[in-house]
Amino acid sequence: MRLPTNRQCAMEGDGKKMDQAPPFRNPFVHVLKFTPLEKAKIALMTVTLFPIRLLIAAFMMLLAWPFAFLASVGRSETTIEPQCLWRRLVDIILKIIMRVMWFAGGFHWMTVKGRRALPCRSTHSHPGTPLFVL
Repeated sequence: MRLPTNRQCAMEGDGKKMDQAPPFRNPFVHVLKFTPLEKAKIALMTVTLFPIRLLIAAFMMLLAWPFAFLASVGRSETTIEPQCLWRRLVDIILKIIMRVMWFAGGFHWMTVKGRRALPCRSTHSHPGTPLFVL
């Protein structure tokens, strides 16, 4: 988006100033203009696809509850013990169920290419960076 650069747009042809500023695009307002076909698609998907996705996400949460309960049965809060094979299996099943739940909710798996920047190369690596905001 480009704003007008010349100052002549605020003046009429004879050099008198106009009452109002020239129209420009507000970067904080996003106006959507849908065609009738797009509106029909949105209405159809709202009525059909959204409830199905909501039911799948709710079902996955209800399905995860017994597995989480099963994984926590017999665990002690004070002692740390290694996970046995069946608890690892339940943990993997829970991860799959939660992955399906988030996928049904619209969160998809994204692969990240590259590698994380070193702290010395980061622009916000200084310990006093939050103080600069204040």
